[in-house]
Amino acid sequence: MIVSALIREKWWLVANVIGVAAYLHFSSKTWLEPELRGEAVARGGDAVVWALSALPVLATVLVADLMWLSIVTRRGSRTKDWRAMFALFCVGAIWVGTVVIDQLGRDGWLPLLR
Repeated sequence: MIVSALIREKWWLVANVIGVAAYLHFSSKTWLEPELRGEAVARGGDAVVWALSALPVLATVLVADLMWLSIVTRRGSRTKDWRAMFALFCVGAIWVGTVVIDQLGRDGWLPLLR
C-alpha cells in the first residue's frame, strides 16, 4: 500500500532528489573550510553567493512542493486515498535533512562532503 504510493509518486521523489542535489551543489560553495571553524574570518560574500545560487533552487522546489501538496490534499479529500501524503512526508523529511546538512557544512563541520 505505502510502497505503491511511492512508486506512483516516484517521479516527484526523483525531481526532489535532483533539487536536493542542485541545492547542495550551489550551497556548498558557501561552506566554511574545516580549518577555519572558530576563526573570526570575513564571510561577507557568502550570503550573496548563497542568495543568488542556492536560494532560487530552494524557492522553486518549495513552490512546486506546495502546489503538489494542494493537489494531493484535494485529491485525497475527494477519493479518501491519502497514500500520496506519505510520499510528501518523505519529501519533507529529505528536505529537512538537506537543510541540516547545509547548516553543518556552513559551520565547517562537514569536511568530507566538500
